[in-house]
Amino acid sequence: MSRQLSKSSWLLLIALLLPACLLLAPAESRAQLVFPFIDCVDHDEELETATAYFGYISLESSSRTINLGTNNQVFPGSLNQGQPTFFSPMTFYAVFSSTWDLNEHDTLTWRIRGRDAVASLDSEPCPIRCPQLVGFAGPEGPTGDPGPEGPRGETGAEGPMGDPGPQGPGGRAATSGCHRIEATAETSQATASCSAGEFVVTGGGQCTAGTGNDPGAGTGQLQSSGPDGDDAWTVHCRTGQASATAVCCPAGTP
Repeated sequence: MSRQLSKSSWLLLIALLLPACLLLAPAESRAQLVFPFIDCVDHDEELETATAYFGYISLESSSRTINLGTNNQVFPGSLNQGQPTFFSPMTFYAVFSSTWDLNEHDTLTWRIRGRDAVASLDSEPCPIRCPQLVGFAGPEGPTGDPGPEGPRGETGAEGPMGDPGPQGPGGRAATSGCHRIEATAETSQATASCSAGEFVVTGGGQCTAGTGNDPGAGTGQLQSSGPDGDDAWTVHCRTGQASATAVCCPAGTP
């Protein structure tokens, strides 16, 4: 019987002949570039059986399915002897094994779309420890849910200070013409008004309860204190008598 090529020689032959085959093969043949090969054959002399370990090379850009049948069969024997039907890109070794009786036939063949890997006693023998079957890849499952967020790391070092921003417009400066006026009322409201031609810059006020000689004299309760138009400051007291203070500046002050 003729001697089969070793696994390494077989793979090298594919690499050398593949470019030419791709150019000469029709489009439908180039559509599924899956090549079976033999890893090794283990011979049991006592039982007169042989076990072949098969692998494959897929030069496809994505996974594909080749169903059992004339395009994916092992013979002689049962059509299905454990060979894969789902093929992923790259090279896969020992994806399945099959044992046959040498008294019944000398060889065992895995055929994928007319490409044969023939196992016999002339094939590369298995090492003392037979190759462990890795199985063949199944279809890709759905993407799982995202996991919980990881712990937050420590705060990094403070970065360098940035360039200062542009200077804002200058505020209105007080001049020697500004002065303070006060107004006191015997009611809960008091207004300090600037003279004509002046505007109010700021102000304040307070609320007083009773008089200085009255044992009940003290601080009343302020309700509001703020500008009253452009030229006055008004104070409202919830309790007590109101007094208001205004700082007035001449109109036209920057």
